[in-house]
Amino acid sequence: MKILVIGDQHTTGFGLPAGQVGFVGHFVRQISRAGQAVTAETHSSASFTDVRTLLGQLPLENYDLIIWQSSEGCWPVPARPTSRLVAAWQWIRRRIPARSALAFGVPEIPVELMAVLQLLRPHRHKVLVMTPVPSQNQQLYRWCEQGRQLLLRQGHQQGFSVFDTSHHIRPTAEYVLDRLPAFLNAVAHELVGRALFDFYQATPTIVAIRSVRKN
Repeated sequence: MKILVIGDQHTTGFGLPAGQVGFVGHFVRQISRAGQAVTAETHSSASFTDVRTLLGQLPLENYDLIIWQSSEGCWPVPARPTSRLVAAWQWIRRRIPARSALAFGVPEIPVELMAVLQLLRPHRHKVLVMTPVPSQNQQLYRWCEQGRQLLLRQGHQQGFSVFDTSHHIRPTAEYVLDRLPAFLNAVAHELVGRALFDFYQATPTIVAIRSVRKN
């Protein structure tokens, strides 16, 4: 079984001590324990543009399972908002009704998101879409949460199997690295990897699961 994983640095277990594996490694271990030989090919592509370019270059038909982990970097807001941007947003919130202010956050349906889903759609029977890892950065949380809701809605409407990462980990200190709080720790990676495998097993639209169950 050949798996393609596209996402941010969490897909490679960035920041984890030597000997510890990320959520992809835990996911692969669970499949291996079910009796299936498996290899995983990972690509770190944070933005929609990078993901779209990569999908256009790879032979998607050659993979048995495709996992796309959307990251906070996909959504149209700087990864590290400046004080000027934050001040501008606060000014907007004070002067514009909340519903209207949403127009200044994530677009209703980002063109970039639709382009990625369009490329994956012919293979959706073997695609798992993951929502972004919850961010501890309070300045980013609003944008990321709107992005998560959009991804869930659009993914489900187009027939994708969408794994909501925020159901299993929270943006709190117990789930992140002490020295790199923007990244998950070993405990969080294991929780996500195991939960993703359970989700995979319970998703009937994933054709690849049939071979796992046979074993």
